[in-house]
Amino acid sequence: MRIKNVRHLLKNGIIVTPTSQNRGSIFIKGSKIVKIFDLGEELPVVSKEEIVDCTDCFILPGIIDPHVHLRDFKQSHKETIESGTRAAGMNGITTVLGMPNTTPPLDSIDNIKSYITKIKETTHCNVGLYSRLPQKDVQNYFHDLNKIGIFGIKIYPGDSPSILNWGLLLDLWDKLKEKFNEYTHDLDEFLHKLDVHLDHHYSKSQLKNYAEKWSTILAEIEKHKLHVLFHADVPLDEKTREIRFKTFEGIHKSELKAHSANHSKLQELLHIYFVFQVIKLTGLAKLPPITFCHVSSIETIHLIQKLQSRIPEKKIFIEITPHHMYLHNEIEIPIPSHGKVLPPLRTVTDNLEIQKLMNTTKVKNAFYGTDHAPHSLEEKNQEFVKTPPGFPSLDVYSIFVLSKFFENGWNLQNFVFYASYNPARIYQIKKKGWIHPGYDADLLIIRKVPPYIIDKGTFQSASKVCPYPLKDISAKIEYVFLEGKKEQSQMKSNFIARSYKWDHAN
Repeated sequence: MRIKNVRHLLKNGIIVTPTSQNRGSIFIKGSKIVKIFDLGEELPVVSKEEIVDCTDCFILPGIIDPHVHLRDFKQSHKETIESGTRAAGMNGITTVLGMPNTTPPLDSIDNIKSYITKIKETTHCNVGLYSRLPQKDVQNYFHDLNKIGIFGIKIYPGDSPSILNWGLLLDLWDKLKEKFNEYTHDLDEFLHKLDVHLDHHYSKSQLKNYAEKWSTILAEIEKHKLHVLFHADVPLDEKTREIRFKTFEGIHKSELKAHSANHSKLQELLHIYFVFQVIKLTGLAKLPPITFCHVSSIETIHLIQKLQSRIPEKKIFIEITPHHMYLHNEIEIPIPSHGKVLPPLRTVTDNLEIQKLMNTTKVKNAFYGTDHAPHSLEEKNQEFVKTPPGFPSLDVYSIFVLSKFFENGWNLQNFVFYASYNPARIYQIKKKGWIHPGYDADLLIIRKVPPYIIDKGTFQSASKVCPYPLKDISAKIEYVFLEGKKEQSQMKSNFIARSYKWDHAN
């Protein structure tokens, strides 16, 4: 419920947007930002209780995380909507979009409505949702999703074989897996070999047949104003994966490196090439916006950029996770399975190259997403090959990444661009992601402090597994505002439906 009469004056802070960083004050009334005052400008008269002293603090738009797994339902031992959104809200992540691989999955209107009911009862930040593909009655299903305000469809490797055709991707993998080194690729050579392979081994009618089912689904998704999200990997069966893992473990003598080889960069790159071929083969004039989730390497980013240049009129987006920027497959952790994630952690070089790229605003179509994926300690302590992939991030994302920005002297405007502004713009989340009059008062107020150690006992997420190094943290959260509400106990928000026109300030 929105508050109508409460006022706050955030006084004398450093206000950060994607385009500016200036000292000033922000006047909030109810749930909205009413006015922004430059330093020295006359401020409104308010009571002492309404003043929030932000001296030496940075005021950022609330973070929008478009990729979280909130679990609940039959996975409440891993996480609940309440615990996951509490972790988000307390760490300045004021809006999240939840993934559909719950148990049962969000692939029916009944399941989605039941999940939304839970959101409305227990959430501590704004929550939107994605769906999986249904098993039948696709057209009516998409129509209903549009009415509810679901943001899009998440497609996992090998999903819905009765609806989608994965044959071309599996065939490309089978024929080309020996022709490329697992870790390094010359992208021009890579694309040339793939293009030549298609030209020499497939007729136009064969390729059209591969794309026929995709054409139908993509047209329906676009018709109903939904996004489509891809987890890029080759859909190999579990037995094949286990055999491959044992082989790579013997070669690398490292479980994290074996896992990276088992779900190699090549598989990620092939999936992305496959999707672009499908886009081309469908011949559709209009396509839904497409996001490649949690890309894990610098080659992946460059490949998407190269392929995007072939179809510049299409909307293709890139999600970057904090762990693919700052964690690698040589990290020293007592239990390697705690660092198991999909796509896997890659190399130190990948970390550094992605960091370098994301300390600019050159990647206009990119944004941050955590892929917050909690599991129980018992599950993560199993034998590596049996451990479910993923780990929680909502308790550390904001302070860890902002500490890196402070440590390296990077421009906070770039963080805001990828963490707040671009997710709001790309997913059309109205009145969020910017600090501007008329916008929701979703704000994160932080201070640079002497290095300290994060205590995992303070985590709000149900899962306490954490492969991130928790020392030398230099960002401290002073306040979080969610629609004008400052006290954490008041931070009860709601399910948000996708809007179709995004009003942005600049």
